[in-house]
Amino acid sequence: MAKKLKTDDEIDRTHNATEQKKIIAVKQKYGVTVTPEQLAWVRRAYDPTARADGDTAVEYEASTDRIQEQPWTEEEAFQQSGAIFFSSEKLTDQTNKHVSKKYANYMFLAGQEFVDMRVLRAENTKSIELKVWEEPQEDAVYAIGCDPAFGENPVNDRSAIQVLRCYADGCDQVAEYAFSMINTRQLAWVLASILGWYGFHPRNIVQYILELNGPGGAVWNELRSLKQQIDLGYAPLAEEDGLKNVFRNVQAYINTRTDALGAGQNWHIKTSAQSKIADLETLRDFTSNGQLHIRSLDLVEEMATVTREDNTIKAPGNKKDDRVLAMAFALRCWVHKLRPRLVAQKMTRAAVEARSKLIITDQVFLFNQNTLDGFFKAKTMGRLAQQAIARKAMWRGRR
Repeated sequence: MAKKLKTDDEIDRTHNATEQKKIIAVKQKYGVTVTPEQLAWVRRAYDPTARADGDTAVEYEASTDRIQEQPWTEEEAFQQSGAIFFSSEKLTDQTNKHVSKKYANYMFLAGQEFVDMRVLRAENTKSIELKVWEEPQEDAVYAIGCDPAFGENPVNDRSAIQVLRCYADGCDQVAEYAFSMINTRQLAWVLASILGWYGFHPRNIVQYILELNGPGGAVWNELRSLKQQIDLGYAPLAEEDGLKNVFRNVQAYINTRTDALGAGQNWHIKTSAQSKIADLETLRDFTSNGQLHIRSLDLVEEMATVTREDNTIKAPGNKKDDRVLAMAFALRCWVHKLRPRLVAQKMTRAAVEARSKLIITDQVFLFNQNTLDGFFKAKTMGRLAQQAIARKAMWRGRR
């Protein structure tokens, strides 16, 4: 006798979490309700040996080939050969919570020399090079990761830079640069411009990490050349729009920071297979636990294509992962160079936000209070000093 099919209510109680999310996604995307018969079919197609354990949901792990043959959505119809590295659920969480289409966009018009470069608002989507979600803030800490085109991955034809605002308990993506039509000298100028912009305020801390494999060495050579030119007094332009006077920012950054472009302040690396895996594992960890806030949809889409096959983690085929690698480098800079200091200072997101909420009257009150406290303290110390002198005089009179 054929076994009676379960009702919708009964089968709802036996969905595993993955199935429930996919059922909801199908309903939202296509307006279709998955029936018990369809669910039974896909379970059998994914894993014919899967069985329920009492009243618990059927658990199974489908291969990428089977998912591609029996997809829930059109995205699942195109599976990569390796295992997906970044969790699609965590990337969806990042998209829903942090990804933003509200950003300022810029383009760089490079000339023969750095002083000839102009920074303008992008004319259209194709000319966007730099996206800025948050302009530089005072008393802030930033980590910048740079992956030149054809650097770590010879397939990548875009140079990418990621900018993170750093706290003790996480990082926020505040800017992203990605462009293919740029040479190594021009990339050095762009990196210097971003460093100068975010590091112009004297109390800001900005450190970068540059991948030296391939063309990265040429980028570093141009950065050193640029520093020498500024040290020798290369005349800046009188006026510059765009990123708040590019040359002035870079000049101030280099001249006021000890070894601003050197290894003491920054990090120049040559990525190996082992270090790349470690960096990407770190990126996955902080993406999953929510401590990294990703604003760029382009970055999320690149992360969604990255796969792991044997001991290799990369975007397969002709897909790109330059934004991903630049973000992994920026995170490495935060974890190893900046985070210990921020933890010691207890500079969490909440602490920084609370400090920034002090309105101007509060700041004036605190200033006046500190001034008054200092005044009365000085008066007290003066009075005590006079009393000490008087006591000494009395003792002398008794002799």
